[in-house]
Amino acid sequence: MDQSTPQTAYEPKPLAVRMKQYEASSDSSLPSDSPIVLRLDGHTFSKFTSHFCRPFDQRIHDAMIATSTDLLKFFPAATVAYTQSDEITLVFPIGVQSFNDRVQKLTSLAASYCSVRFNAHLAAFLTANPEPKVKDSAFDKLGHAHFDARFFAIPTVQEAFNCILWRCRNDAVRNSVNAFARTLYSSNQMHGKTANELKEMMKTEKGVVFEDAVPKWAIEGSLLKREQVEHEGVNQKTGRVEKTLRTRTRVEDRGAGYAYAPPSSLPPDRDAQYSDSTALLPPSKTTIGKWPVESQQVAALTPLRGTILAFDIVLASAPLLFIVLALKIARLDGEIPDTDNDRLQEMLLFTPTIFPLLFAALMGRFFRHLGLWLAERGTTLGRLEQLVGCQSVFLAIERQSALRVLRQEQRYLNTTQPLYYLNPMNLENTTMGGASMVNSGRSTFTPLFLAALLSSGDFQTSNADLWGNVKIPLYRSIENSTSDDWKPVPDSNQTYVRWSSLIGIPLDLYSDGYTEDWEPYLLGVIAMNLMNTITSVDTIGVSSAMARGATVMEKWMYDPTDFIGRNMYQNVNLYEVPVDIFAERLTILWNSFFQSTYAARALAGNLDKTKSDNHTLSSGSVGSTWISFNATEALVSQRHDVYRVNWKWFGILLSCSLVLLTAAYAGLVLKYLSIAPDIVGYASSLTMLSPYIPTPTGGTTLHGLERTALLHDLPVRLGDVCPNEPVGAIALAANDGRVVGLDRRRWYI
Repeated sequence: MDQSTPQTAYEPKPLAVRMKQYEASSDSSLPSDSPIVLRLDGHTFSKFTSHFCRPFDQRIHDAMIATSTDLLKFFPAATVAYTQSDEITLVFPIGVQSFNDRVQKLTSLAASYCSVRFNAHLAAFLTANPEPKVKDSAFDKLGHAHFDARFFAIPTVQEAFNCILWRCRNDAVRNSVNAFARTLYSSNQMHGKTANELKEMMKTEKGVVFEDAVPKWAIEGSLLKREQVEHEGVNQKTGRVEKTLRTRTRVEDRGAGYAYAPPSSLPPDRDAQYSDSTALLPPSKTTIGKWPVESQQVAALTPLRGTILAFDIVLASAPLLFIVLALKIARLDGEIPDTDNDRLQEMLLFTPTIFPLLFAALMGRFFRHLGLWLAERGTTLGRLEQLVGCQSVFLAIERQSALRVLRQEQRYLNTTQPLYYLNPMNLENTTMGGASMVNSGRSTFTPLFLAALLSSGDFQTSNADLWGNVKIPLYRSIENSTSDDWKPVPDSNQTYVRWSSLIGIPLDLYSDGYTEDWEPYLLGVIAMNLMNTITSVDTIGVSSAMARGATVMEKWMYDPTDFIGRNMYQNVNLYEVPVDIFAERLTILWNSFFQSTYAARALAGNLDKTKSDNHTLSSGSVGSTWISFNATEALVSQRHDVYRVNWKWFGILLSCSLVLLTAAYAGLVLKYLSIAPDIVGYASSLTMLSPYIPTPTGGTTLHGLERTALLHDLPVRLGDVCPNEPVGAIALAANDGRVVGLDRRRWYI
């Protein structure tokens, strides 16, 4: 600086000017010629509304409607308002046109005005409509409701409509269903359920149809539209009847009623023309073999280029394998595993290993060729760098989808098959027909009866006995379950089910896990005198007296859960058992005993297929009668291991594969549309026309790999290329002694 020149003293700006500058530096403006959306959202409204009627309070909704109407008047440029729950959305088709479109000003005014008007309207509606009553604390909360606001620009009016569609079809319905479901279910029962699943739960479990149980405005919210209507009135000055246009707000309790409108495509970029600059280099002697010395055309088709093209097509088509694999997996849904299907599942395990390799090869090529294509037509360095180093989340998502798309689970497969069950007429062949028959059959029915009586509590409460026979419940225990004549048999894990016998009805034996639906079959009532008891007393002599206690059956009737192993001489007081319980246990005991006295071979499960023709089965003893069966058709549900396709992950797998296939072919097309050599992303490209790396003249048509192959032995170094200057310069240079290492204490430009 010239010492003779006086230095001008720094004069600070006035305080008011500085403060205004600080304030203006953080402000921004909305575009004045594009659609604008204003969204207002109640702040912590879940706590605020907890003091009012749940799940929906008509007065709160009326206050939101009135507030939305006020907002349409406060912002004249807004034409449509939408409100649901605690939020309001306004649409401005052509800018806000107020307060110079300043975001800070508009946002603060919208939030404060909405808060003030809502509190005023809510207080008025509570005063006018005190019923239904609210909590006393609700009146303490009046005036405390407040809203936040946000303005944002939308490219088209269609997108502004889509914003309302998004709010009413997604958030509004979900919030409304969740709010209503919380009055019927706990948070744990609702966890992880979608809105449709919650509505199905309410319909099937509670008998509540959501759309019929809530107000119409609670389903998708309400729309408010500003419209002009013709009004006829008398001119006070002239006394004539005149027609004028008045603006009014129409309210409809519904959401957006049209399908999703996709955004209109943006106008295409205009082609930009760029002139090439010619680099003049001094002639030099070629010292690198196969270096192109003479001028040549770029992108000329050569045999090598044709071979590379064929390889590129094959590589770009590789994602088709994943698409075919995904489609084959989709066909496995519900199929039973076999050798071919297991082999296909094993192929899935290799997908997370193979896909990253293809992904790196194809997506990397796509972004690189896209960057090259843009660079040839003119782009920014930042965009080019972003494309060269671009990574995609599709890699991680696809790897996860391949592992989760297919699994095995147990499923019931339904088939219709003939079902045989024991004919009730077999009771005519009971062994209780006389004393001789009783003595002969004692060895058969005694083990059956005692085995059923001494079985564990799990079998006694189960819907099947020890041998897999199906039990029949006591009719009075399910009599009032439905109003139909046919009563469904509840699951055995429900405590109110009581079975009529410890021994069930033999069926054509199926393995565990079967369920069946029987067609109605009307049976007649069978009654007969089984035994006529004649009592006779013979006195032969006098025997010594012995202590006697309660029998096993008496002990079971007293307490079915604690009767085994009791003192053999201990008596039980059956009069202590309530009459209804005594009658129930006596019924079970009698039915169990009597059922063990006939068709014993069928009870033990020794059924074979010989009965399939004549519906009979031999009892197994000489001269005995046949055991008859009735036949019917049954829907049999058999449990199998089946494949289950997770359709969400299948969609992700297929989408990722399609994205990769599209990117692969797009990269292939971009590669051969670009006539510029592929130099993006290669270290050898740093040597092009570099003054610090002497290379032969020409070579600008070389691709990155070709240049690398020709210069692979060239020594380079990243260092100071101006070691003799006061300030150094850092560049990649030929390591020929003219570049030195970097020094922490030295300054560089």
